[in-house]
Amino acid sequence: MLVISTFLINSVFNFALGLLIARFLGPQGFGQYAIATAFAVVLNTLFLDWIRLAATRFYSDKTRDENPVIRGTLDAIFVLSAFGVVLTCAVTLALGFDFGLTIALAALVPAMSICNGLFDYHTALARARFEERTYSLMVILKNVISLILMIGGAWWFQSPVVVAAGFVVSILATLLVARKRLLDPSIRIHAPDWKDAKRFFLYGFPVIVASMIYYMIPLWNRTAIANTQGFAASGQFSLAYDIAIRVVQTVGSALDIILFQIAIKLENKTGMDDAKRQVAANMGIVFAVLAAVTAGYWLILPSFKAVLVPEAFRGSFAAVTTLLLPGLACYALIQAAITPVFQLKQKTWPVVFAALVAFGVNAALSSTLGRGASISDYAQIQTYSYVAGFVVAMVLAVFAEKIWPSFKDLAGASLATLAMVGAVWPLRSFGATFTTLLLSALAGVLVFAAVSYVLNVANCRVIIKQWRAQKKASP
Repeated sequence: MLVISTFLINSVFNFALGLLIARFLGPQGFGQYAIATAFAVVLNTLFLDWIRLAATRFYSDKTRDENPVIRGTLDAIFVLSAFGVVLTCAVTLALGFDFGLTIALAALVPAMSICNGLFDYHTALARARFEERTYSLMVILKNVISLILMIGGAWWFQSPVVVAAGFVVSILATLLVARKRLLDPSIRIHAPDWKDAKRFFLYGFPVIVASMIYYMIPLWNRTAIANTQGFAASGQFSLAYDIAIRVVQTVGSALDIILFQIAIKLENKTGMDDAKRQVAANMGIVFAVLAAVTAGYWLILPSFKAVLVPEAFRGSFAAVTTLLLPGLACYALIQAAITPVFQLKQKTWPVVFAALVAFGVNAALSSTLGRGASISDYAQIQTYSYVAGFVVAMVLAVFAEKIWPSFKDLAGASLATLAMVGAVWPLRSFGATFTTLLLSALAGVLVFAAVSYVLNVANCRVIIKQWRAQKKASP
């Protein structure tokens, strides 16, 4: 539970960070910062994130003690991959592609990418060993430092360069403080096992390629908007997208951290059949929670926009967010519910095919838009593309791997979500205020939880009763 709590706290910090940076930089500066961050994330996803996946699956307390070459291999391939990030950025700038960024901001892109990858890799090592305290320390410390440096830099200097530099320093400082907790018993450098490196690559890289392709879709749209309508319009689109993706993906990622590890444990203890049943159950859980979160965010949009969104971004915020949400929910389902099906079987290339379909749909539809297209038009075609990728991925998972969620869980979650919408919708008439925001969120959570408990969605009633029994039995 500490891991989940920390993950959610981290998401709240990032959420506040995005809003405050946008407020202090303004649409123009935030548009530039968003483009730089987007490229940093793409580079991190392409070159480094597969190492995080490999660490989660193949590193543990047992390998730490008995097979330290695993850690040595992971460290070695991280260094090589980081060099790939630097080389790619250098070649891109040498060819004259600066994407409208200043030289200073473009130079910080590889540093942002490598530091972000370094942090994710080390937190994955901590989670793989169930070192919850270390994980929590790193996440909280990074957030505190980044809030001071990034928000302070945005407020004092109004510069996206200073904000990006603050991000880099916050991660380096965190890793410096936590370095002793992350050391293995044998601190000497082990020669990497290139057979293991190949195995890690074949397991993780297809998932990363798919993630990169999906991420290229909003990057494509942001860049197109910036080229045709300017960075201010791109900033408007970026803030709506950034907040919405954090809302839905945060929940999906938090569930995936725990649920997939449960399936891996079952595979090791009782075999593949039990693991497959767990992954199928996980799909129902993820659908239920994402349905509630997506509908809930849509319900509170008027109050959320009025209370929390900077005034310069409010014009099209609600309309763009409403168009983006269905697609982003599909994307989160792909990541947290469907991709684990292929990860369990260690046959991950089908997720790349689904991502290519999504990217093709976005490219084809965006090519039909003229220079007068609005940011809402781009939001709409982005949703079409994510829905297409979801449909393809779901078909491949159900028919190729014979894993599918319980119809009872899907129906129960849908009914609970509809009940939540019915309960919260009338509260919109109270006006777009902070009080309405709190009442709507509270009512939505209570109604969804109550209906889910009555219908025993994802076996939640049984799980709660077991938890209560364990609490009573514990001294």
